[in-house]
Amino acid sequence: MPMLSRLAPALVLALLLAVPQFGCSRERAEVDGIGTYKLGHTSMAEAGACSEREDYTYCSNNGAVAIGGQSGGVDLYFRGKAPEATATEILVVVRRCQPEPIEEELQKELGAATYQTGGHSMWVGKKATIIARLPAEKGICEVTFLHPSETERIAKLSPPAARATAAKTKN
Repeated sequence: MPMLSRLAPALVLALLLAVPQFGCSRERAEVDGIGTYKLGHTSMAEAGACSEREDYTYCSNNGAVAIGGQSGGVDLYFRGKAPEATATEILVVVRRCQPEPIEEELQKELGAATYQTGGHSMWVGKKATIIARLPAEKGICEVTFLHPSETERIAKLSPPAARATAAKTKN
């Protein structure tokens, strides 16, 4: 019994060191939007003021969300014109933005960017591609959530590093 009492502290320490490796690690959840706005789920019937464009419907006045401790307005884009059409793009615009807190929150939630050129970052996930332009122009930051089906829009908004990689892949 005395030998068991000498081994007990070492056994407890070994178990404490092993538990974080196996019991506490968690995968990041796949991001598909921000706040209550979700790609493929938020319908046009739930959106604010909408106007039809040539091949999509644009809806503004959708309320605000917080990102990096700052308030951003939300614009939604839908393919089609039916009330049941679901969002394919969510644009968050922060005016008078401070880019650093937004970037920190994105990195905390999404990890390291897949591609980054200066303040232009891109995260590629299964449910969404997120593109941040911090700033997009003086005093304005934009974070765009795009459904994976929106390949042309993703290519258009991608940072130069992503476009260069795509060009190499084609050749």
